[in-house]
Amino acid sequence: MLPQNRLQNTLVFIPVYNEEHTIASVITHVRSFIPNANILIVDDGSTDRSQAVARSLNVKIIHHASNLGVGATLNSAVSYALSKNYQSLLQLDGDGQHQLSLELISSLEESRHAVLTIGNRFHRNSIYSMSRTRKLAIVFLRFLIYVKFRIRLKDPTSGFRFFKREALAALKDNIQTEYLQDTVHVIKYLAENGYMIDEVNSIFKAREHGESSFRKLSLIKAYLLSVILFLF
Repeated sequence: MLPQNRLQNTLVFIPVYNEEHTIASVITHVRSFIPNANILIVDDGSTDRSQAVARSLNVKIIHHASNLGVGATLNSAVSYALSKNYQSLLQLDGDGQHQLSLELISSLEESRHAVLTIGNRFHRNSIYSMSRTRKLAIVFLRFLIYVKFRIRLKDPTSGFRFFKREALAALKDNIQTEYLQDTVHVIKYLAENGYMIDEVNSIFKAREHGESSFRKLSLIKAYLLSVILFLF
């Protein structure tokens, strides 16, 4: 039997946009590794049955009337976590690609100094793959982050994130809504304010339903905006 006290006083946040086929399995997966988990679904204007499926599984739901972007869902989750006095926030995607394990949870619990821990998809045991365009963009972002802040991050755009309360308080009302700004801008903002950021190797599986809403040109634009963000 799993211990009941894993990630005590942690809110598990799952941003959702048209994930009716996966959200139930994601919630079940979280509960299998974090018994009695407090789960928050932020439904970002879904037009399918995502909200109804989540509601049937007895989780807290915040609904956005329109699709505002992942940054907006993170803003909602941060505000809710602070208002309810949670000490940490664990973010997982609603498509089922982020996977938990006892080892991964232990790594998050043992983090002492970092206020943000990012799940790294680029390690020897990972099955994660991406297009050449995205890979080159991420390599360049790694370089910029190291040059500017002397922080070594292999996966700065990963959506698997563990925020401690200090990070939540710093980020409240300071998260941009554009694509990648919820990940890249958050790193920049915390690093500029002297907070420590760390990584752990995460578990990733291929998407089983749907597809990414971003096409090549949109991704290129998003990465270029991220580069500009770091340079200026």
